[in-house]
Amino acid sequence: KNREADDYLETYFNLLDTKIDVIPHILVGGKYGKIDRECDSLKLIDEDETKTIVFISMIPPKDDPRFIAPEITDVAKLILATRLKFPCAEIALGCMRVRSRKEFEGYNLEKLAIICGVDRMAMVPQNVVQWAKEKGISTPLYNSCCAIPKRFLSLFKADSSD
Repeated sequence: KNREADDYLETYFNLLDTKIDVIPHILVGGKYGKIDRECDSLKLIDEDETKTIVFISMIPPKDDPRFIAPEITDVAKLILATRLKFPCAEIALGCMRVRSRKEFEGYNLEKLAIICGVDRMAMVPQNVVQWAKEKGISTPLYNSCCAIPKRFLSLFKADSSD
């Protein structure tokens, strides 16, 4: 059954009422790869209750020409807007993202995400870890899903980080 945005919003607020960790995921490019209602989603997130926000991006199906990958600069802009709106929230880049060789001014999506304020990401490419180290940027590595609540992350810390 197809769900409407209000169904997801109702579920989100019902989950918040339970006092469990609720970690909203913002799908970038959910409308065939185009930016559409992502900013609306950010406006609906409860600033007091949300500790972590995860960004994922549309991965276009191979056999459907209607879909395109979202522009990496669009993903970066949304991450930056989120950092400004939620300065204390942890922002994560999830594993569901297009992994391409696309770059903007020499920066791939993962590097742009770090520059724009991502605190952690799933499956960090080794070249990004090296780049961050060279720039003096801390990139702790975890053997876990991007949606693990922050208070549990120490349980999943990888040996080779920072």
